[in-house]
Amino acid sequence: MQEKIYREEDDEFIGFVEGKGQIWSCLTIFGYKYNEFDTFKKAKSHVISTGLSILLGRWQYYDSELKLWNDCFIQEAATDAVYVIPINGAYYSEENNPKILRKDLNKVLRKIGN
Repeated sequence: MQEKIYREEDDEFIGFVEGKGQIWSCLTIFGYKYNEFDTFKKAKSHVISTGLSILLGRWQYYDSELKLWNDCFIQEAATDAVYVIPINGAYYSEENNPKILRKDLNKVLRKIGN
């Protein structure tokens, strides 16, 4: 079972809670699992408090042509596409062209650090 979670004050979609057996997983809006709990209520509460903030900070995307993981920031995320800004070395530039990821989003993106 997978349920969409919406922020109460403005009805913005912020993630999913997915149940399998006794485990309830917190998922980003594009399906990346970032935490687990033993009840739906705890998982839902966590998604409500972290569903959007989890998208901040450093992520990595998998470049299938180069066959390696690259650091990036998420610029925009939806259920069917994520726009990422690559980080070249330690530097980030607003002028970097975003890459659009559309396939297997929960497999080609991963959170690193906090």
